[in-house]
Amino acid sequence: MKEILMNAIEKFNKKCKTDEKLRKELKDVNRKVQIEIDDEKYHFLLLGDGISGFDEGTIENPDVTIISDNETIHGLMKKEISIFKAYATGKIKIKASLMDLLRLKEFLK
Repeated sequence: MKEILMNAIEKFNKKCKTDEKLRKELKDVNRKVQIEIDDEKYHFLLLGDGISGFDEGTIENPDVTIISDNETIHGLMKKEISIFKAYATGKIKIKASLMDLLRLKEFLK
């Protein structure tokens, strides 16, 4: 799972460099993100220029928490399921403000 997330982060960061609209959306963002997939936990920082600080384990006082399972995360990354369907069916839970949800949709697509 770690490799899959690292690939998604790399893809997201590349998009941040080339997508002016995304850069504007993230301009003043500074969020701590926790991801819980089955028994695995990861965290990273979502900053104005992309994602950094990806590591295993938890982070203190996350602004965003994403909870799911391996199957759903694989499905999202392979585009077999949309983030909206996964959220609506309870296969992924996201604890975040509405603005943070909108910012993370690019990462979860």
